[in-house]
Amino acid sequence: MIVYACLSRLTDGTPLSATTDYTSDADHKVREGKRCVKLLSQHSGKFGRRVCLQAEEVTLQ
Repeated sequence: MIVYACLSRLTDGTPLSATTDYTSDADHKVREGKRCVKLLSQHSGKFGRRVCLQAEEVTLQ
């Protein structure tokens, strides 16, 4: 299930769009996933066109 989606520019990591279908941001897993997405987008220029990160129960693709 997709809980949070974020679209960012590859060259500089600027967020272009973000959406969530989750009712509460209080869940630790959702907050951790958002933190990882922001971290990846800031460093996206160092990676290829596609990135996948798996951290405990969170998978980012």
